[in-house]
Amino acid sequence: MTDPASQVRVVGIALLALLSIVCVSPAVAAQLNLRHYDTRDGIPQIQVSGVHQDARGYLWVGTYGGLARYNGNRFSVFRGESGLSTSYITVVDSSPDGTVWVGTARGVCWQAGQGFRCANPPGTDQLMVNDLLVGGSEVWVAADEGIFRFADGVLEPSESWPAAADSGAVHSLAFDDQGRVWVAAQSGLFRLSSNGPVELDLPSEYPAVYDLESHDGQIWVGTGGQLFALEPESGAVAEHEIPLPENTRINDIEFDREGRLWLATPEGLVRGLPGQLERLTTGEGLPNNRMLGVTQDREGLVWVATDQGLVKILPGPFEGYSADSGLLASFVRTINEDDRERLWLGTREGLQIVPRVDGRWDFEASSTILREDGLPDNRVYSIAFGAPGTAWIATAQGVVRWQRGRGVTELIDRSSGLPEQEVHAVFIDRRGRLWIGSTQGIRYREGGELRAPDHPVLAGAFALRIREDDAGRLWFSTLRDGLLVLAPDGTLEQYRGEEGLTDEMLWDLAPSADGSMWVGSNGDGIFRVWPDGRIEQFTSDDGLADNSVWQVLEDDEGRVWAYTNRGLSRMSGGEFVNYTERDGLLHLEGGATGAFQSSDGLLWFASADGLMRYEAEREYRNTLPPPVVIESARLDREAVAPGERLPFRSGSLAFRFAGLSFQDEAAVRFRYRLVGATNRWSEPTDNHQVTYANLGHGDYVFEVKAANPDGVWTREPARFPFRVATPFWVTPWFLAIALLALLVLVWSGVHLRLRRIEATRRRLQRIVKQRTAELSEANSRLRRTARTDPLTGLPNRRYLFDRIGEDVARSRRAHYNGAASNADIAFMMIDLDDFKRINDEYGHDAGDSVLLSFSKVLSSRLRESDYMIRWGGEEFMVVACEAEAADAHQIAERLLQAVRDARFSVGQGAESIAVTCSAGIACYPFGEPIDALDWERVVKLADVAVYQAKAEGRDCWVQLAPGERFEAADGEAFVQSVKADAEALIERGMLRCLRGR
Repeated sequence: MTDPASQVRVVGIALLALLSIVCVSPAVAAQLNLRHYDTRDGIPQIQVSGVHQDARGYLWVGTYGGLARYNGNRFSVFRGESGLSTSYITVVDSSPDGTVWVGTARGVCWQAGQGFRCANPPGTDQLMVNDLLVGGSEVWVAADEGIFRFADGVLEPSESWPAAADSGAVHSLAFDDQGRVWVAAQSGLFRLSSNGPVELDLPSEYPAVYDLESHDGQIWVGTGGQLFALEPESGAVAEHEIPLPENTRINDIEFDREGRLWLATPEGLVRGLPGQLERLTTGEGLPNNRMLGVTQDREGLVWVATDQGLVKILPGPFEGYSADSGLLASFVRTINEDDRERLWLGTREGLQIVPRVDGRWDFEASSTILREDGLPDNRVYSIAFGAPGTAWIATAQGVVRWQRGRGVTELIDRSSGLPEQEVHAVFIDRRGRLWIGSTQGIRYREGGELRAPDHPVLAGAFALRIREDDAGRLWFSTLRDGLLVLAPDGTLEQYRGEEGLTDEMLWDLAPSADGSMWVGSNGDGIFRVWPDGRIEQFTSDDGLADNSVWQVLEDDEGRVWAYTNRGLSRMSGGEFVNYTERDGLLHLEGGATGAFQSSDGLLWFASADGLMRYEAEREYRNTLPPPVVIESARLDREAVAPGERLPFRSGSLAFRFAGLSFQDEAAVRFRYRLVGATNRWSEPTDNHQVTYANLGHGDYVFEVKAANPDGVWTREPARFPFRVATPFWVTPWFLAIALLALLVLVWSGVHLRLRRIEATRRRLQRIVKQRTAELSEANSRLRRTARTDPLTGLPNRRYLFDRIGEDVARSRRAHYNGAASNADIAFMMIDLDDFKRINDEYGHDAGDSVLLSFSKVLSSRLRESDYMIRWGGEEFMVVACEAEAADAHQIAERLLQAVRDARFSVGQGAESIAVTCSAGIACYPFGEPIDALDWERVVKLADVAVYQAKAEGRDCWVQLAPGERFEAADGEAFVQSVKADAEALIERGMLRCLRGR
């Protein structure tokens, strides 16, 4: 039975919660999946007035401090030195032929070559441009001063808009489907005709119209706080409600390819289908609420011009919720759903309950259960539901029972019989038993009594997750005891490394519809354990994002999800798809046991920085190949034009190129080749530049292709042809003259020179051969003397210092390249036992004889990749390259056994004796990172290990290895700590000591 004292402790708090939970969270909105660009990224000024993508695919960004062109790698800035009349940019547009048009505070500018040209109407150089309307061979200009047309290189006032019209500033222009021009002016809405402007009345309290957009046969009109859709032919006007404060100016109207409406306003961004609009502000992650423009690019990305930089909104299947947007805490540890279809979120700061209202999860209506509501601690690790209206909540200070209408009514903690206060798992099985997994053991409650399982392993295990399969088997993922499976008949099975699973801690479990169980491990990927004991493993080699798996889930469609340290993976049919931050993940790292599928089929995932919801219909794959452009070719910094003829070997030719895909700029890849030098394409690279030097004469074509982040390559490469001039000495006439002169010269001197050359050659050959032999012999003697031990003939320490650098570099490369095995170096310090006794009893000559024989015995047992050196006295160092740290002791055991089996002569007439030796082992690299300890400090650890072997009785080996909690900010300090008190480091998990004979 439950301890009555525990019930008394919660009565006072429970009385405060009798009215249930009434603490309502602030409004929670999903976080936008966006990227923010500002002056740190290269835009010339932080206030972005407009953004536009031209026909080539470049993104143009207008600011009040200049114009920028973005190629996915860098922003190229244009100001007055590029021909612009001012750096104050108001609008950017382009014509179908690729010409970029720029509206400024001083007239209209257009792209001309590498720069710009500008124009103003007669009589002014201060035209304040508000909008550009590009059509055919002319450009319409909306300005504070009226409407102007640019045609045939001349900018002049429009005859359809008399200067005397009392309209005030003109803000925007639009074409309807008939090609007629509509005007948004300070005084209202107009349509231009041959007879002048025709004003149309709007049912608006405020006459000013700020933006127009032609869409699907209608003209959309944005005013100060109102949005209208107008039928151009009938003049019918329909108003659409918008979620904005009264009198909010609509700066820009845009429709995306899905038909959603986007509005840029000073009070945030509005998006959605007409009638279903929502407002997005800083609460959803935007840097600022003042929006000046919005556009969608060719890949479906939405770009927003704001008062605090440029924002890119990425499509993706994930909606995110964080503490900044109203989530109780950014770290969610557990998720479950109650009988009222409410989502329960256990966090580090309490429990949050999210209801479903009108078919959607309403975070604004969420409530909480906190310490003041009766929780013993706000850290919630697990939630289980029993009878209707009853929840069991696992916290860092015990398990509580919560009942609807009564609040927290019971506490189970150490005083109630739990081995430890902190509980990480609760589960109610089909028999109604409540299972509780504390950090010091598992208990279950049945019939009101808290009991320990019959199996000691289960009773003492630290369970991180408890699940039940359809056959009634209970599965426990544990910290140290592997996977435990309790059958209905009470038998217990344990799966660890030796059973084919892993010895790593197991974070999460997920039952499969086929009766198997998915297991997420802390470093060895995910496993599938079948009821018959069969085990399958899936790792990063199979496509998993990372082998450290925090959570695992099988959804209703049979897809397996695994949230790792490096992203979220989805496996279907053995194939993996990996999701990252570009897909909407709030963080690459998942939160332990925080995966759940709610009753409406939605998937929920907890990350290290917030909660995410997955909606399959929002999956995005970029199928558009990126435009690829060769932006420049320079010969020693001088520009080169396509088709140009270059001097022979005049310097280095550098090409700079770009792939105009903006979904994830860093993931764009290139392949290039120089036809004329090779027909092979390069390997994919993220470099945006390549340089060629000392090209031979001939015709060349540089070609480059680009791939977007989803691996879609451009169909046709960008090409840059050029020619390298032929030098005069390889022209036919020069070769003919040179050949004739050579023949004459050879003919005239051949007989005389042949004799002299032959005599000289023989004499020099003899001298060179003799001197070379002498020098070679002298060098060989010197090298042998310097690097060889005179007694044993083995290499000495100098040899190790000369060679070890190459061995360490090879090991580092293998680890960085992800080698699966044989990438370690084992240093074995081997010391002949009781050698002083041999010298004392048989003399030093006998001792030298034993040392020589001892070295030969060891050398005969080494692998081809190993080598041994005389370290000093009776100490020898074996360096085992291309080894496995876990198997190094096998080499040591082989050497120790060889010494035991041998007999060693101590002089003429004397009997041979048996000797033994001790070995100390330490392997490089020693822990993570690879350079935590350099090789010299690893050798010092091997020396410590051999002294430990001596202390433990000799004729044995001792290996020092990094523990699970190993860390070494200062390698020398760590070695000294091992020498001073190795046992303390072992107890702290920073060091492991292995022994054997």
